[in-house]
Amino acid sequence: MRLRAGLTVLLAVAYPLLAHLGALLHSVVLTSGAVLVLLTVLFSAGLWHGRIAAWLGWIALCAATIGLSLHGHARLPQYAVPVLIDGFVAWLFGHTLLRGREPLIAGIIRIVDGEAMLQDAAVCDYARRLTLFWTLLMSGLALTALTLALLLQPDGLLVLFGITAPLPVSAVQWSWFANVINYALVGAFFALELFLRRLVLPQAPQRGLREFGLRIATLWPQLLRGDVVGSTGRQHAD
Repeated sequence: MRLRAGLTVLLAVAYPLLAHLGALLHSVVLTSGAVLVLLTVLFSAGLWHGRIAAWLGWIALCAATIGLSLHGHARLPQYAVPVLIDGFVAWLFGHTLLRGREPLIAGIIRIVDGEAMLQDAAVCDYARRLTLFWTLLMSGLALTALTLALLLQPDGLLVLFGITAPLPVSAVQWSWFANVINYALVGAFFALELFLRRLVLPQAPQRGLREFGLRIATLWPQLLRGDVVGSTGRQHAD
């Protein structure tokens, strides 16, 4: 299990690096290779356990990726990656702000720091505002990535539909945002928020960046399944 998890993390980190190098070097091989690496990450569990459906899906999408690269559209699958990832995370935070639901940050605090922390009105207010901020940040990143993909020249989305981009963006400019700045901003805010939390909520447990990051990584599967909080605002999974 640890070997598979380690390999998956390594490949996930390799994806933006390969994608960015592909853009900088104008390399079709690196660009397509990055997509193949990402597909391997997405299908890693099924591939590792030898599931036929996973192998067939992985082979089919790899073949489609190679086919796109042969027809001059190697970067096309990459346009969707930051939009889908950022958009999904925005939804993950945003839908918990609906009436009758507990903000996602509050659910995380409940599990990491205990139920008693949410008895503090300041903590509850902070959790809601932080959940809203993450929703806005990730929505903004998703929209920016989509806009750049539309404006990209010479193989952006607008060009595919025969529309001239009003403000052309180069592949290198798009890649700097999609594969570097996009993730760097998320990491920077994560670290900054952890620091500011000590000033805004001195009553909260003081945790280091590494410890807090490990706890979030442990919770991530529950976040993806929506098990952290439910419609009643109660924890569904330990």
